[in-house]
Amino acid sequence: MLDAHAAEDDETYEALLEDAASKNSIMAGLGPPGSGKTYVIHQCIRHWESRGARILFAVRTGQLALEMRAKHRTIDVDTCDGAFLLHKELTQALPMLLAYDLVVEHNIYIYINIFLYIDI
Repeated sequence: MLDAHAAEDDETYEALLEDAASKNSIMAGLGPPGSGKTYVIHQCIRHWESRGARILFAVRTGQLALEMRAKHRTIDVDTCDGAFLLHKELTQALPMLLAYDLVVEHNIYIYINIFLYIDI
């Protein structure tokens, strides 16, 4: 995705987006409390942030969003409801999410039941 942002024309941009979409994957970090999941998330964000990636960090609460905005000042941070536009149709939400190179969701287990019903 990062290469697509530097494309010189629309045709190249679309080709790079298609290539990136075919290679995208979903990763999950699972483990008991204190095992380092949040530490790894922050390290990944810092790594991709230093490379110029557009990052969305979705967290459970507004208070946590405030804390994460203070820690990561150059990325977009929002609650899960706001970040994933759960109040909108999927056709409206997906194009907005595709603008990001990396989307991090800090507490996926809360929303797993919602996303199980989405047929993409």
